Amino acid sequence: MRISILFITLFVLSCSTADIAVDRQAMKSIRTVAIAPFTSIPDLNKSILAGAEGNFRGALVELKYKVVEREKLNTLLKEKELAMTGVTEENARNIGMLLGADAVLIGEVLSHDESQREAEDFHTKKVEVKTFYKFQIIVRLVDVSNGAVILTIKNSHEEVMQDKVLMGFSSLDSYRNLVLNNMEKELVEAMKREK
Repeated sequence: MRISILFITLFVLSCSTADIAVDRQAMKSIRTVAIAPFTSIPDLNKSILAGAEGNFRGALVELKYKVVEREKLNTLLKEKELAMTGVTEENARNIGMLLGADAVLIGEVLSHDESQREAEDFHTKKVEVKTFYKFQIIVRLVDVSNGAVILTIKNSHEEVMQDKVLMGFSSLDSYRNLVLNNMEKELVEAMKREK
């Protein structure tokens, strides 16, 4: 019984963790990408958002895209008074043009929460109060030439139950990092298949 639960969990972990939609034709013209500061619906610590940006920056660099320097982007955002409001799909095109980028990557954390509720324990089959972690992020790549979203990636599994045995399920931070690392890998794999 314990082996079958472990097998099922490992199978789920090995499956895709991200929903990815790519406009293959439009991606062929992209060489330079600006990464806008990620935003969040829940008010999150800037280091969490910067960490998420870092994962996607890493994927773009691995895929050989030129990434616009962060300082150049920040200077422009301050000049345009967008530092507080952020870059949206609507203004990404103009920002990208001013930076000389072919596309702008924007991301938003939709949920980042820890809660408790009753649920059946995997091991004992008893109903107990369990901790659940919720993390959802959506990232879009906007083509500067026409303002179209040419890539979207969103994690498939928004919520998981805490499991202190399985790596990545022991805390909200570990779950978020697991999701972001998997999304980075899956984005790289998907884009390499597209080329």
